[in-house]
Amino acid sequence: MAILAHEIVEEADAMRDNTIPDEQKYTWLSRFEKELHDTLYRFYTPDVSVPDAVTADTPLSIPEAFADVYISYLALKIDYANGEIDRYNNDLQLFSSYKQSFAEWFHVSHTSNITATYNAL
Repeated sequence: MAILAHEIVEEADAMRDNTIPDEQKYTWLSRFEKELHDTLYRFYTPDVSVPDAVTADTPLSIPEAFADVYISYLALKIDYANGEIDRYNNDLQLFSSYKQSFAEWFHVSHTSNITATYNAL
């Protein structure tokens, strides 16, 4: 089941006290969805479309099992916007790790039809 954008925003807000409007967070999620499409999805599933804009009820593309990718992304954006650079740097490391794990899973799950051949000498 797809996770909705407002669920991610609510989790990120629970982790970080902030006054950033939800609309800004949806804009950040929209940009991130476009980045995922341009840097990952299009190489495996070129027919996948990206929503023009993410709203509260937009289903996001990463499965719920990898929701920490989105949550850590919003946390780092919030911390950067608040000028909390040390916290931002920590968030960036977490986000990079979560994103890498997702990308590896996505790669494996979308290349399972490729078979290797082995020729015995």
